[in-house]
Amino acid sequence: GYIIIERNWSSKLGEIDIIARNGQELVFVEVKTRSSLKFGYGVEAVDVRKRNKIHRVALAYIVQQTINIDLQPIRFDI
Repeated sequence: GYIIIERNWSSKLGEIDIIARNGQELVFVEVKTRSSLKFGYGVEAVDVRKRNKIHRVALAYIVQQTINIDLQPIRFDI
């Protein structure tokens, strides 16, 4: 049910793997895959530093697209 808006959107701050809409929500998606659980689940690879980077890049997208975050629900998925 997601509508993909951007794939691998990047700025000088970094990259967002997928930007999509799910209903009224704007969703920033970080994709992590693992071929085995030897190194844990993909979600475990997104530490505080990586989350902060994703937030900064998402903010750059929001500013560039002049999205009003007071009116636009936003979600982050891993």
